[in-house]
Amino acid sequence: MTRARRLALIVIAGASLALVAGGRVRAARPQPPVKLFPSTMPEESTVKVTLVANPPAPRVLVLWGKRRLGFIMPKQPLVLQRPRDSGPMDLVLQSDGFLPVQTRAFTFGDNKITVKLTPLAEKNTLIGYRQELPPDVPPGVPPDGGAPFVPDAGGQ
Repeated sequence: MTRARRLALIVIAGASLALVAGGRVRAARPQPPVKLFPSTMPEESTVKVTLVANPPAPRVLVLWGKRRLGFIMPKQPLVLQRPRDSGPMDLVLQSDGFLPVQTRAFTFGDNKITVKLTPLAEKNTLIGYRQELPPDVPPGVPPDGGAPFVPDAGGQ
């Protein structure tokens, strides 16, 4: 069957469907979503975000921007209750003796976030670690660029 013949059959089929539909072509309406469990489970309007720190620190402060949300204690997670689908939350977790950790919590549904805390002494084990720069050179001492300093021998 040639391409032109197939196209003609499609046009004829479309015209016959239009006649069956009362002479007017109607656009299909989108159907509402199907609920799998209609009226057996009420839809919750809030979600719970549970935050846990590993290893347990004495006290981990949780910040959302400048707002303090609370503390994660050693055997007590912090549970946040937020409106469903209210957008992501960028959180910062801080504790003495550990590097601060940034994480994102989503509010699509209930979730549990376990954050690994890295002690300050072990920061060189993280990917992307860079050694700290040496302190600035004191005034009057020329920058050496790694070469040893040789004093001037009187203009010779």
